[in-house]
Amino acid sequence: MTQVWTKLVSVGEELPTTPTASRKSVRFFCDALSPNSQNLMVGTTDISLSVSMAEKDKTDLSTRKTTCGTQGNCSGRYIHWGIHEHLIYPNTYCFLGPFHNRNGVVRLNADSY
Repeated sequence: MTQVWTKLVSVGEELPTTPTASRKSVRFFCDALSPNSQNLMVGTTDISLSVSMAEKDKTDLSTRKTTCGTQGNCSGRYIHWGIHEHLIYPNTYCFLGPFHNRNGVVRLNADSY
């Protein structure tokens, strides 16, 4: 991990002390990173609740009422994709296009921010 990432992520006592599935443990990383990174956007498909991916005090990037009952707006950083998994890659590519290499791998480093 570069020094930039270790400065952005502060690990607190809220980390699990027992083995935890990666689909649930990724939330701890995002919760720690989100307040210090204003460009971070998080989103999942229709399984948001089961993977605990919704960040603390999230605001949905949406103008419609979502399936899980939260009301969104355009100031949010949480993308509720619904069941439209096929839209995730093209939209992510639009955001991260300059960082993609020809193999579709996103390359990020300290200068990316």
